[in-house]
Amino acid sequence: MPPKETKTVSVGGYGCPLEDIPTMDFLRALTPMFSYITAWAHSGRHRLEKNEYSIDNFSSKHTTAWRDLTNHLVPKIFPRGDECNEFISVADMVAYLTEKKLWDQKLWLEPENVKEVWDDYDFYVEPRFLDKNVQSKIRWYSKQEISTIRYLARPMIFMDVERITISELGGGTLASAAAYACSKGGAFQGFDRHIDSKKIRDGDVYVYAGREAKKRATSFKDMFDIEVYSVKELRTRAKTLLS
Repeated sequence: MPPKETKTVSVGGYGCPLEDIPTMDFLRALTPMFSYITAWAHSGRHRLEKNEYSIDNFSSKHTTAWRDLTNHLVPKIFPRGDECNEFISVADMVAYLTEKKLWDQKLWLEPENVKEVWDDYDFYVEPRFLDKNVQSKIRWYSKQEISTIRYLARPMIFMDVERITISELGGGTLASAAAYACSKGGAFQGFDRHIDSKKIRDGDVYVYAGREAKKRATSFKDMFDIEVYSVKELRTRAKTLLS
């Protein structure tokens, strides 16, 4: 969608005004949406196959692509998917290696070149190219954010650590959470009581550190059939899994 050819993209219109935004602003906004757009692009051509779609976490307003995707399948969304889901992790590696191979061979990022750099490997490559022809599918038609609660991989492991963000936790703690989530086929994320309380379901895991966090853990255990561990207990369990 070269901005010289497509100067603006129309968004909104459903429950909000239709407005034209600069094409470059639209393309930048696609970045946090890209994981499910790729799933949509693949599933449309392979609709009759019984595929499962594991999608890295995303944020997006409502689009026709999301509606089409969820009309015929139920994807699994993995917060921090590159850390706790082997398929998403491998997909990230392949994306990085594709970029490096193109760079090393001085090739543009185009479908035929993507196939060329993987020609010597014994797996099938099917590039999909998103352009102005799918604009109507990937433009958002509403300002309402997509709720992913129904599609979260379960069990979810919620990390409620007082006065410390999940990005500030030591690598050992995050590795333990990732290992435990991977062993269960689920995912993990930090817990914010203002936005994440409604995400908890039976079968999930609640990990706490701190007095108030422990109180919240006890309250949730009284409401849901969940596992509750301190961070120290989770690390012990993860060591057992990895040994």
